[in-house]
Amino acid sequence: MVNLRLKMIREQRLGVCILLGFILFAEVILHKDIFKEGEIEFQELTLEWQNVQSDKNNYEPVQSNLKPFNPNSLSKEQWLELGFTERQAEVILKYKKKLGGSFTSKLQLKECFIITERKYKELEPFLLIDAHYAFKQTEDKKTINYKIKKFDPNILKSDDWISMGFTEKQAEVILKYKKTLGGNFVSKEQLKKCYVISENKYKELYPYIVINETVNRKVEHLADVTSPRHEIIKKDLNSTTYKELWPHVKDAYIINRILKFREALGGFVSVDQINEVYGISKEVSEKLVSYYKIDISKVEKIDLKLCTEEKLKKHVYFRKYKDVIVKARSEGKDPVTVLKQTDPAYELMIKYIK
Repeated sequence: MVNLRLKMIREQRLGVCILLGFILFAEVILHKDIFKEGEIEFQELTLEWQNVQSDKNNYEPVQSNLKPFNPNSLSKEQWLELGFTERQAEVILKYKKKLGGSFTSKLQLKECFIITERKYKELEPFLLIDAHYAFKQTEDKKTINYKIKKFDPNILKSDDWISMGFTEKQAEVILKYKKTLGGNFVSKEQLKKCYVISENKYKELYPYIVINETVNRKVEHLADVTSPRHEIIKKDLNSTTYKELWPHVKDAYIINRILKFREALGGFVSVDQINEVYGISKEVSEKLVSYYKIDISKVEKIDLKLCTEEKLKKHVYFRKYKDVIVKARSEGKDPVTVLKQTDPAYELMIKYIK
């Protein structure tokens, strides 16, 4: 009886296995096309990924005569001239298109996956991205119907600027810029210097700008006052602290970058170097330029004939000339002569040499 029961159980198990095998076979037959398509798609994706990865580090050396450039104006051929492959150039242009047609910061270019960290560091000193480019693109793409009448820029509110064809963001920037000037524009020229106002826009507004002369007289009077309480006492940018920078910057990341950049330089030799700080806005840089001066006596200078290679490698300006400086020293030549006078930072570099 027991043997008969076990035999029946074995036969049932065998039947179930056969049934499952038949069902699986039928599924494979019915869906073989789907499996095949999935396999092909997977192979294509794998191949594409391998191509991108193998292409990612395939760069030609950057030309020694590289000059400052705006990545927003480069064609495919010009990216090729910078040492990128044809595939890389196409990826960069597609990436720019996805961003809305333009790079609005160096960081956006750095985040393009096809550009390695090494390649970005080679190009970064030469990148020029117009701060108001994104605003200008928005302005150019929109058709706004408006009529301009004579106006005093000192009394306009955000809505007033918008009614004259500016975006909400541009209006905010203009008002903040006015605030950094002390709360008033005292000349048309000051309005022209606001970076979100393009040359064409300024020409359009110029005939209608009327600045209250009372404001001018008040400001001129303050300028003539010699009492110390009316003077802006500029502090030294080479000795300023995080706490002192905060009221003017109010951005922890930017303040840290300013201090790290100062350390990498060995001190600022020009207040305009503040514009080289990565990610700093024109509004903040202009504010710092107006509140700070430079004590060049605190700058650490370098003797190119004696300094170590490690010292050269760490310096913002000299690291790209490290090899040629070392070679010149080994050949008994003056290492200063190997610095390119066409380099955008040349006039600053020579101020760091003992």
